[in-house]
Order: sequence, then C-alpha cells, then structure tokens
Amino acid sequence: MGVAAAIAVLVAGCIATTDSATPETKEASPAVEAGSVLVEVKLGHCFVEPMVFDGKRWNVPFTKQFGWGGLQPKNWEGTGAMTRVSEERARFEDDGGSTVIFLPVDHASVRPVENALCD
Repeated sequence: MGVAAAIAVLVAGCIATTDSATPETKEASPAVEAGSVLVEVKLGHCFVEPMVFDGKRWNVPFTKQFGWGGLQPKNWEGTGAMTRVSEERARFEDDGGSTVIFLPVDHASVRPVENALCD
C-alpha cells in the first residue's frame, strides 16, 4: 500500500469515527451505575466544599481533603457520578478518573471547612 493510500484509509477511519459519535456519547460519564446521580463537587481555596446529596449534607473526611494548598488530583474535573454506598458513605467518581469518599458532615472525621485556615 502506498503512502497516499495509507493516509486516505487513516483519514477515512477518523472521519467515520467522528461522524458516527453522537453528542450524548461524547459527554456521558463512562459508567454511571444504577442509583448514581451526576453532580458537581466544588472546591474552595483549600478544601472540597460540603454538598447536599440524597437529602443529606456530605463532605470529605478532614484527613482526606485534597491538601491545605488547594491541590486536587491531577485530572480533576469536578463533575461526575455520586453514589450512596451505605447509610454513612457516598462515593464520587470524577469524570477525570478520581474517586473520593464522602461522609455525612456530622460524622466525627468530617470537620467544618468553610472557614478553615490553610497550612
């Protein structure tokens, strides 16, 4: 096969793939399991902000916050699927690939972060 023919096959394959994809396919989360809700998890300066999910306020345990300098995981997007995995635990799977566990804000390991100071 000549170079021109190989390029034509490659270009045709890319065009076919692009044309056949629908907007829903491009924007959908990879695997949203039953009972999951698509949510946005907001970050403050240093911490994950508390959020309401499934009728409760939730947040990340204080020792699992992203760092007291505003450091989130490398591929963090902030949107993804939240799933309640037990009475006292919810799992957030970010569209960028990160997984974060949330607990009710009244859990002993969750501290108020709205006015927390950063290290």
